[in-house]
Amino acid sequence: MSDSLASLRQQFGDRHSYYPQLARVAGGAAAAILLDYLLAQASADAIVALDAAAAIANATGLNAAELKTARQQLRDRDLLREQLAPDGRVTGQVPLALLHQRLTAFAQLLAAPSAATAAATNVDDCFPTRHQPPEIKTTPHYRFVGPWRSPEQLAQFQRALIDYFKHQGARHPDDKAFWTIDGLSKGLVSSYWDEFIAGQPLGTSQQVQRDWELAPGQPYPAFAEDRIQYYRQRGEPIEAAVERARRELRDPVKGQDLWDGFLRKCDRLADEARQAKALGVRTPYLPPAFTERQLPTKQSVMAKLAAIAPAPAAVPAPPEPSPLPASPAAPTKTPLATLRSLYESPLGRQIVEQQLAAYPEWGYAICDGKVVERHETAGEPHGKTQPD
Repeated sequence: MSDSLASLRQQFGDRHSYYPQLARVAGGAAAAILLDYLLAQASADAIVALDAAAAIANATGLNAAELKTARQQLRDRDLLREQLAPDGRVTGQVPLALLHQRLTAFAQLLAAPSAATAAATNVDDCFPTRHQPPEIKTTPHYRFVGPWRSPEQLAQFQRALIDYFKHQGARHPDDKAFWTIDGLSKGLVSSYWDEFIAGQPLGTSQQVQRDWELAPGQPYPAFAEDRIQYYRQRGEPIEAAVERARRELRDPVKGQDLWDGFLRKCDRLADEARQAKALGVRTPYLPPAFTERQLPTKQSVMAKLAAIAPAPAAVPAPPEPSPLPASPAAPTKTPLATLRSLYESPLGRQIVEQQLAAYPEWGYAICDGKVVERHETAGEPHGKTQPD
């Protein structure tokens, strides 16, 4: 039996190269190393002392923890039978018949490639073999597992997240809600869930009230109006001035710098006002930004526009169609005095000539640069005539 085992070991080659292959039979890399050591040190009865940990460690390189793991792996596969000798030593015996059977079966598997491997072999160098992509295991009917107590509570939290992200202007609120819930199911901490459980509006714990704000996101009116007036004095339209001022106050670093400057400005104005009062001024001057004014709302603007907008006129009924005249009526004959006065100007001269040519029945003609009646130019051709 030992000769056949030695021949099987020679088929694998050097021990350092067949450890990965032998590990499949032994149960692990450490077990394969220990098994090879036992086979090399075994006598005819294949019994080896296992309590000599120092000698085994020097020969195999396994420490105490690895040696314990290797012995357990071999015991799990019935490849090591430990016994306690009368002298107190722990010995191990390898069942050579079982080991020979398993090594023979494993060697046959290595020598004969499977039909699937042979069919997938490609000898064309230009078109290498395509490996099949690994299969992705999926769990049917997957459900999120998280801190919620019931699916109904999860659904309420999801709707609250979607509504919150909609109001924040997110392009895909459903996706952001999904990733938030997915992070909770993986053990991540979310302030949205803490706010939802506490009954607070989502996002309130993430807001920070700055020194220049009455509430998170609401700056002091005088400070905001001062920044708006600053851009208005630089020629900015009112819409652009409001947008730039609010964008600055949302920046924590720039907003803090502007707030410090505004406090200095207010301190200087207060000193000047005290000096003016000491000199007898009843109402010291303050910039327009310090005048309290009510911001316009949509309702107030709509009410003003409705008050000044003209009332809509009643739509007139379509006129009844009148019968068309059989022939267009001839224009009324223009008096001679009117034509003569009109003929004196260059533009009127051209108009008079066109009218006389279009309506010869009027009985007018042009003679010596004047408009006269036709009976005065009897015997002369129509139009302009030469003097006698």
